[in-house]
Order: sequence, then structure tokens, then C-alpha cells
Amino acid sequence: MYKLLKLQEGAAENVPAIKVSPSGKFDFSTAETAKKLKVTDSDLRALRNAKELKAGHHYITGRSPRPTAIWYDLNQTCIQLHGITWTEFNSPGFNLKAHTERRTAQAFDAARRNQKK
Repeated sequence: MYKLLKLQEGAAENVPAIKVSPSGKFDFSTAETAKKLKVTDSDLRALRNAKELKAGHHYITGRSPRPTAIWYDLNQTCIQLHGITWTEFNSPGFNLKAHTERRTAQAFDAARRNQKK
């Protein structure tokens, strides 16, 4: 038992810190981020695959012992997804449905203005 504890302590010292970066804190997993931002895990995966979310800016991948883990900067990801900061998104009285409808209307207006005539 003693040897196992010593091995675990030694392994914990060699684990790099993966949750801090110069631009913010990467401290939310995919499931936590999806729940907080009211999207699905597959939406986040699709945005990563489409390069809408950039590695090192919006998220980082884990290192040893969980190399498949993905950690998100909640504020940067919220800005990319919803166009507002996390503090605005999380404020009391924020209406996600109304905000989404406004953004959709703005996108359609922009698309109409840019159509070829």
C-alpha cells in the first residue's frame, strides 16, 4: 500500500498544469461547458471540427493522465457561440431565446444586404 501511495504522489508531481493559460482559465470540461452554455456536447465537437473554436484560445486538450480530455475557456467560448461574455450570459434576467432570435434576425439582414442583385 505504501509503495502505491508513493507512486501516486510521484505521478501527481509530474502532471503538467493544463488549466491555466495567458488568455484565461481552461477549467471546464466539455460536459460542464455544454451545460453552462446551453448547447450539446456534439455542438461543441462540431464547432471544434469546423475550426470555429480554436485550440489554445477557446480550448486545450489534456495531457497525461487524460490526454483525450478537453478543457474550455468559458468566457471565450461563450463569446464565440453567443456573441456576448459569460457574465452577460449568466446574469439574472438574461433571455437566451430572445437573444438567439435577435442574432438570427441580424444574420439574415446581413445576408440580404450582401446578396447579389
